[in-house]
Amino acid sequence: IVAGEPVQREPAAASDSETQSEVAAAARATERDLADANVSNTPVMDDPSGSARRVVRSAAALALPPTEVAPSMRLDPRTWHLASDADVPAAIGWSPGHAELDPPLIAIVDAGFEFRDPRLLKAWKRDASGEILCIDLVDARSTDDRRGGFGTIAGHGHAIASLIAARRLDTSPEIQGVLPRATILPIVVAAAEPGPRWRTPRGDAATIVQALYTAADLGAKVVNVSLGVPVTPEQLRTLERDPVWDRLERDGVIVVCAAGNDGRDLDREPIFPASIDRVNIVAVAAHGRNGALLGHADSDTPRDDGVRTGFGASTVELSAPGEAIVVATTRGRSGVVDGTSYATALATAAIAAALAIEPNASPDRVLELVTADPSSPTVQECVARGVVRLPGL
Repeated sequence: IVAGEPVQREPAAASDSETQSEVAAAARATERDLADANVSNTPVMDDPSGSARRVVRSAAALALPPTEVAPSMRLDPRTWHLASDADVPAAIGWSPGHAELDPPLIAIVDAGFEFRDPRLLKAWKRDASGEILCIDLVDARSTDDRRGGFGTIAGHGHAIASLIAARRLDTSPEIQGVLPRATILPIVVAAAEPGPRWRTPRGDAATIVQALYTAADLGAKVVNVSLGVPVTPEQLRTLERDPVWDRLERDGVIVVCAAGNDGRDLDREPIFPASIDRVNIVAVAAHGRNGALLGHADSDTPRDDGVRTGFGASTVELSAPGEAIVVATTRGRSGVVDGTSYATALATAAIAAALAIEPNASPDRVLELVTADPSSPTVQECVARGVVRLPGL
């Protein structure tokens, strides 16, 4: 998978506060015990797809979490992507009222989830016994998860989850999820691989399709897919014939997909699943703080890392912030990242917010609620609808 591939900058140092040190020490002390003994392979009895699950024992006992900070308009200056449009027109226009919304279940199809992070402890979907539910389609837990999480590749899925649902803590004020009351269903579609921190999860189209069936089976109404597979037009037509698309549309599930970071025009060079032509399949490009598409001509940030957002005047519906985005990384740290993976997470949060406000809204109505007119000429020319803006309350 190459689409949605992020570039992660040097992670910010963890807080040196006494509370943070105590939490880190407690986590280290219990890590060995939790690595193997508290994770089991158990069939999901209510999952018609027949996939296997991993039940991760409650992380609440790992350490006392730092103090949660009430949502406030006094945002950390590093979270520019959340700012009101009056302050930063390219941002998504977040307010504390959005933090009070109760959105529908959100599935994240990815890899690299860490369940020990106190910023996300309340976000994970749990089973009837109260244990965290993670659907593992590739037996990712057989790999060395001490490098960052469950099916880890530098905590990619964890970073996505933090943008959607992390709670702001006094020891990590730079991390604020759009919807901290959201519930996240993690679905692992790739195992850990050695390599640089920016490497995106590896998987295939068949596993993504299986993950979409599983998300629908378990009741998700929004699915984040911050990855993709380059396909030929012929391969795309074959994939479009799968019954999963009818199932998702019938169940009212919206799938939000990354447009990729290799600068391709998806109208000509498709990737899967972003190029699936359905009203409920939403492809997302990335823009920077000045509103220009990431890596394109009117961007004010020169790029020497090869990151250039995918686009498509017909195929790509939205653009969202995807440059210098602060995310939660593993071991309680934070990092600054670029790419359509993170733009997709913000679009997912906006769509879930719209469904919290209008639960029965059609996909077209949802997109109407979360779309604003772009200020950048490249966005106007290269994206079908506009830029992501959280719905008004």
